[in-house]
Amino acid sequence: MINANEHKEGGQQRQQPFVIGFCGRSCSGKGVATETLASTNYTVLLLQSDYYFYENTPCTYKGYSCWEHINCIDFDRLISDVDSLKRGKGIVVRTPSWMSRTEVSISYEDLNDKSLIIIDGFLTFAVKELVDFFDYKIFVDASDYNILSRRPMRDGFGAFNYVRDVVIPVSKEYEPIQKERADLIVNGNRSKNEVVGKILQSIRGKLLGTGIEFIPPFGQSPWKIQPGNLVQDSVWHPIEFGDLKEWVKKEKRRLDNGEELKGHTFRYRKNLQTSTYEVRLSTQHKPRICHYNREPT
Repeated sequence: MINANEHKEGGQQRQQPFVIGFCGRSCSGKGVATETLASTNYTVLLLQSDYYFYENTPCTYKGYSCWEHINCIDFDRLISDVDSLKRGKGIVVRTPSWMSRTEVSISYEDLNDKSLIIIDGFLTFAVKELVDFFDYKIFVDASDYNILSRRPMRDGFGAFNYVRDVVIPVSKEYEPIQKERADLIVNGNRSKNEVVGKILQSIRGKLLGTGIEFIPPFGQSPWKIQPGNLVQDSVWHPIEFGDLKEWVKKEKRRLDNGEELKGHTFRYRKNLQTSTYEVRLSTQHKPRICHYNREPT
């Protein structure tokens, strides 16, 4: 049985979570895959290494301020948090100010429902002390061409020179050791369904016999949000009308007419095809991790 270690807190006994490391060069497709898995599996806790960037980068490369080296990320804090999560202890995730400074407490109670932890990042396998915590390691590979075309589409065409001159060459410095440490290398140049399908097949195989519930994302709706839930993706999730924030409830007529309402952290709509109210994290809320509550935002 994989990962049969158990831990106790308050007299309760619980199986240690299974931890998967996801790695790949920038815009390789790993984020799309992990978000797809997290949006359909409430049992998944998705933590991105981007949350652990320092406020400022100490690195330069060819005259650019460089954010692609391991010295740009507080790996000591990330390693400490992964260690705590694996032992069932709560953590506080603090993101840098340029990422809409956020503090999210992940408590012991939050972890009760999280049997699968995914750590996602472009340098996830570059630091051995972090790699040692992973029960399974997946590297999503991508060509220079796809990285050069995908990232400017995400960050704007002004990022083209930085991607060409910094992202691609620096990522190649770390690529050999990160691939060497991976248990599975997936071709991220293929379609989303092919990439996610390959990853899903491999994860389900590794989880056989563990008792961990893992739902295939294909054909599945995102899980339903209730107050207190951790939201870790940007997918539309169903929600009961009574669980909407009070200011949103007052705008029921606008929702029912098909209008999308935008708050600081969340967006809201009524899916006119299913007549279901839905909520998702706002694209302006860069850290894709937040507790849903009824307080106005």
